[in-house]
Amino acid sequence: LEVILVAMELYEADTGDSSVWDFLPERSWERLGASDLKAHLWVNYDLYSGGSADALRHFGMGENIGFKDLLPGSFVNFNRTTGTGHAVVFMSYIDIEGNTSDIWHEDVVGFKYFSAQNGGVGVGGGGKRRSA
Repeated sequence: LEVILVAMELYEADTGDSSVWDFLPERSWERLGASDLKAHLWVNYDLYSGGSADALRHFGMGENIGFKDLLPGSFVNFNRTTGTGHAVVFMSYIDIEGNTSDIWHEDVVGFKYFSAQNGGVGVGGGGKRRSA
């Protein structure tokens, strides 16, 4: 949620186009109705939403794609078996030696991502991480 809001703020600042807020007005970030973004960001099977990726698709802001098709800036959903989840921003693929690539290839073993949840429990702020 935080990353999406910051991206929208940056877009407005860079372009001077404030219509981005008309597309998803403040109420959509605050309420949990079927027509509100917030309700779709959190996993809500009653709305057929598995988290951020489904929410962005539902509101016409993206589409669900396979791992091999990710590009820098793509959102990735981690939906855990515990029922919790987390969305991150994909930065690059990595190979076993830690080399990065913007495109998938057969030597990919993981990926580098940006998370708004950096640090330990109770510690906020953004940061880069790797997943294998």
